[in-house]
Amino acid sequence: MKVYGHNLSPFVRRVKIWLSLQGVSFSEDAVRVGGPDYERLLTISPSGRVPVLELDDGTRLTDSMAICDYLETEASAEKRLLPSANPARRDALQIFGQANSVAEKAVALMYEAKRRPEEHRWPEWMERLKGQVLGGMRNLEAHCPEDGFFGGERPNGADAVVVCACDFVDFALADVIRADAPNVSALAERANARSEIGRHHPKLA
Repeated sequence: MKVYGHNLSPFVRRVKIWLSLQGVSFSEDAVRVGGPDYERLLTISPSGRVPVLELDDGTRLTDSMAICDYLETEASAEKRLLPSANPARRDALQIFGQANSVAEKAVALMYEAKRRPEEHRWPEWMERLKGQVLGGMRNLEAHCPEDGFFGGERPNGADAVVVCACDFVDFALADVIRADAPNVSALAERANARSEIGRHHPKLA
């Protein structure tokens, strides 16, 4: 398999972490959405989106949530990263969804604050995005374990998405927004100490 996309994207990174936690080997192509890579990206992903997961038969999958769902259906029971039955599955997917929302709003804030020319920025929209990021982080903080992971002794799929969202906010938006979520930050630190997760950190890309 091959994953296309740069580790700065929390959506790309979550797919790489998912594969790594499942013990699946893959190669990487750190094609970027912006800059000179974009024309090449369009030959890989006609919509210009990342991540793209290229399967061994050449099939290319897009959308990180759909990719993670595919990986879950293909994995053996002991390697799956989400519980199979409710209420544990419901609760894990709620954390997954909340962290995904934080990542989406944080990426939108990054584009507004750092990519859009200053004279064209929309301050009210930036404040709304900040509020959504902070609200999502507060919700994750309220549910975050003080020790271990959402998955218990080892990270699961919810942890993967939470870590990617938290690290993106800290790495890409530290000068724009500060999220007061000490338990989430501590969880991310524990997770990044594991090679399956830490080796995909955006600062290493």
